[in-house]
Amino acid sequence: AMKPVVSEAALPPTKTNLYSAYTKRVRQNLHSVVCMSPIGEIFRARLRQFPALVK
Repeated sequence: AMKPVVSEAALPPTKTNLYSAYTKRVRQNLHSVVCMSPIGEIFRARLRQFPALVK
């Protein structure tokens, strides 16, 4: 599935180019979700350590 992508970039379909195109696409499209219980002191401690979690 990555050969057309690599070919559009005018690169030869080597293993290195295919893997690079794959990892680039994964990094662009990967989203993460972090789930934590809002009950207890551990949650407050995590929010103090990582304030970007609530943005």
